[in-house]
Order: sequence, then structure tokens, then C-alpha cells
Amino acid sequence: MLLGDDKLATVDSVKHLGITVDSELKFSRHVGNIVARAHARVNLIRKCFLSPDAQTLMRAFIVYVRPLLEYGSCVPWSHI
Repeated sequence: MLLGDDKLATVDSVKHLGITVDSELKFSRHVGNIVARAHARVNLIRKCFLSPDAQTLMRAFIVYVRPLLEYGSCVPWSHI
């Protein structure tokens, strides 16, 4: 494909504003990346917060993990 006189490269996926979309307009790669990042943060929370207090763990989840899961999502948490 050409843009003026320049040839455009063909790519399998593109990341724009933090959202990864593949050439078939599917979000499976994006969801996989988000799940992997959220899982890594949950593991860090489990290692760093040794307190068994549920409120502390919930607050850490809300602050560090939930924003990853919410960004770019079309389903608001209030409906889950």
C-alpha cells in the first residue's frame, strides 16, 4: 500500500493509546497482554503485602490491578 510515494509496511497488530488491535480487528492479543500484566501485579501484591487483612489486600488490588483491567474496557465494573 502506498501513501503518496512512500510504501507503508504491513503489520500483524498495532498498539494505539494502549489498545492492541490485530489485522482482523480482534482484541485477543490485547486481552492476553492485560491479563499477563494484571497477573504479575497480583503476584507482586501477594509477595509485598504480607498482611492477611482483607481490606489492605482489596485496597492494593483496587489501586494497582483494577486500573489495568478497566482501561479501554467497554464493560464498566458497576455492571459486573
